[in-house]
Amino acid sequence: VYKRQGHGYWLVTTGLLAGPPPLVPLASPPFAGEGQWSAAGSQVGGSAVLYQTYMRPASGGPIVGLAWMNTPALTTAVYAGFDQPAGSFTYTTEVAPAFRPQLVAAFNGGFRLDVSAGGWYEDGRIVLPLRDGAASLIVYSDGTATVGMWGRDAALGPDIAEVRQNLNLLVDNGTISPTVADALGAWGATFGNGTSTWRSGLGVDGAGHLIYAGGPGLDPAGLARLLIAAGAVRAMELDINPQFVLFDSFTSGQPTKLLPGMFYPADHYFGPNERDFVALFAPTPLTLPSG
Repeated sequence: VYKRQGHGYWLVTTGLLAGPPPLVPLASPPFAGEGQWSAAGSQVGGSAVLYQTYMRPASGGPIVGLAWMNTPALTTAVYAGFDQPAGSFTYTTEVAPAFRPQLVAAFNGGFRLDVSAGGWYEDGRIVLPLRDGAASLIVYSDGTATVGMWGRDAALGPDIAEVRQNLNLLVDNGTISPTVADALGAWGATFGNGTSTWRSGLGVDGAGHLIYAGGPGLDPAGLARLLIAAGAVRAMELDINPQFVLFDSFTSGQPTKLLPGMFYPADHYFGPNERDFVALFAPTPLTLPSG
């Protein structure tokens, strides 16, 4: 696989060329193939950079989709929606047709910004104040990205291109947040006021790969345990409830949903979006502005 180093690339001759290792299913008995990764989406430099699998939380229940992304080999961009945040941005509303052939994955962002308990930084501007301690998706000026606690794992500087904050960390140092018991308070209001609903989250493993989890029937603890089982050492909750959870992989610009039951159509990110979302590309088409 190719990994970014400065403004060039170097070839890794050892490591996860065949994808991440299989996961140990949390529910018993496992179904056939549960926790086994398979390549998805377009390749970069002749190697797969996106792998997907399916698991259930420890309590059983509906199947949840998991995606592992070789983030160092990709360019990450956070797209603003036309409704939020307010303003004009380089990456906004939809993936332009010129960029679609290089698109590998796209997925939903976080809560509405008026309830996310966090800020937004893009195009060299603090659009909404960045909160120390907030769970943050951090995109660097070289296009790599991570999940961390703002003020501890990253601070604003010329190497930072974008920051999207949402709540506090769901997983930190491989451990579930103690506030997961407050499922209705700390982790968002659900349709019908139940604790289990469609939820999504984004984590990072110890080698810097992003991991997405999304699916139905999840409480915060179940989402956190799935992300940890997939290797996340830090993770944040993204958006929740049935309408807002969507992950797509793309092969030569053609989208496929991670789970068929995800509400929006697979080409959702090709049209105007009210809400923000995240896209990962083969590195050629995008140049992210530095702070």
